[in-house]
Amino acid sequence: LFCCCLYEFFYCFYLCGVVYTTTLFINANSTLYIVLVSEMNNAINSMFDPLLFFFLLRQDIFAKNRLCYVPRIIGPHMDMLRLRSWQDYEELPRTIWNIRQPAEGDDRENVMTTSGLDLIVMPGLGFDQACRRLGRGKGYYDTYLNNYRKQFGSVPPLLALAFSSQICDEVPVTDLDVPMAKVISYNSDTSTAVSMS
Repeated sequence: LFCCCLYEFFYCFYLCGVVYTTTLFINANSTLYIVLVSEMNNAINSMFDPLLFFFLLRQDIFAKNRLCYVPRIIGPHMDMLRLRSWQDYEELPRTIWNIRQPAEGDDRENVMTTSGLDLIVMPGLGFDQACRRLGRGKGYYDTYLNNYRKQFGSVPPLLALAFSSQICDEVPVTDLDVPMAKVISYNSDTSTAVSMS
């Protein structure tokens, strides 16, 4: 378990460093939305995601006064709501999936009432070489992105981070699925970042 946690820590640290240098992230000056990245299982969620949030949120997004929105899922509906600070994130209640999100009735700024987003960091179970994403099958993000497109005319660039084991030859998609602009992973054989776009 210790070795697994240590691997997750350095993997997260490395990928966050790669994300910092992407044009998509650098250009997301005014509005940024980030979600939990690893959906491989709850054990990995509990280790990987807090680290990712620490490095991306506390060390960059809030330090540079960028805006950040996180998902809140209630029943079949998902909203993207404003996250005010790192402390605000740490105080959010956890869902039954061990994911922090604003509570029902927590009145926050909704993305749909703003001028839109510059970047969305997407979660996923798997991704293929064409940057297509496999979710959990509930369609929360696909539905949200299509509603976003109706509201704003287009979706912002979608960025995903993945373990190398999450990269597949092909994932099943539907007409509602929106491909990622970029998927960043890590090739342990060459010790380099792998960026697909």
